Amino acid sequence: MRAVLSLYLARTYVETQDILSAKNQLQIWEQLKGVVEHDGLHRHAMKIREQVESCSRDFLIQAPTGEDIRLGKLEFREHDKLLKQWLITRVFEVTKEVGEASQLLGISRDALYQWLKTYGWYEKYGIKRRNS
Repeated sequence: MRAVLSLYLARTYVETQDILSAKNQLQIWEQLKGVVEHDGLHRHAMKIREQVESCSRDFLIQAPTGEDIRLGKLEFREHDKLLKQWLITRVFEVTKEVGEASQLLGISRDALYQWLKTYGWYEKYGIKRRNS
């Protein structure tokens, strides 16, 4: 049951562009897939893995229509947050060291810590809070 749930959570996270959480759920699936006999679920897992790998490489902002723009769906702050999340996810796949991550991103350590603090991402990315 937990294996199947992890697959569906992974798919949901892919749909919401939360690729790190999708990867975490796929890791759970990998640990538990041996107890799942249904071939369809294994094929579904391969499709989700392909989607995760594809999303990991790309940062996309869906072009809103005129009506969506009028409804406020062209919100700079939200897209800025999504871009920062995408950048942080990519860099923390390479290193968990904040100093190295900030160098790779081309920003100061203070700026990176501010992103983590502003969006509450310390735990999500497994980074210890900076001593203030």
